[in-house]
Amino acid sequence: MGMPAATVEDLYTCPKLDPGPTPHLGRQLKLASPSLGSLNVLISGKQAALGETLFMCGSQGDNKIVNGSTTVKINGKPAGRKGDVTAHGGVIVQGVATVLIGG
Repeated sequence: MGMPAATVEDLYTCPKLDPGPTPHLGRQLKLASPSLGSLNVLISGKQAALGETLFMCGSQGDNKIVNGSTTVKINGKPAGRKGDVTAHGGVIVQGVATVLIGG
C-alpha cells in the first residue's frame, strides 16, 4: 500500500534542540533554495518533496528527508511521503491523500 505524497509545503516534526533548550518543533517543508525541489512535478499544484533535498529547519537549511521511496523517483531522487524520516529525527506528518507513492 502506498503512502501519501509529500509536497514542499507539508508539515513535519523536528525534535532537534539547536541552539539551546528550544526544539525546532517543525513546520512546513520550505526548501533551502527554490531550485532544489522538483520544478516540473507538481502534486496538487505544489512542488513534489524529494529525498536528499535540503530544506529549512530552525534558522538553517540543513534538514532533509533521509529515506523517501525506494521504488519511485522524481527527477532521479526518492519521492517524499508522509511518514518519511528527516535528518533531524523528525517525521513528515502531512501528505496528499489522493496521491499514493509506494516503496
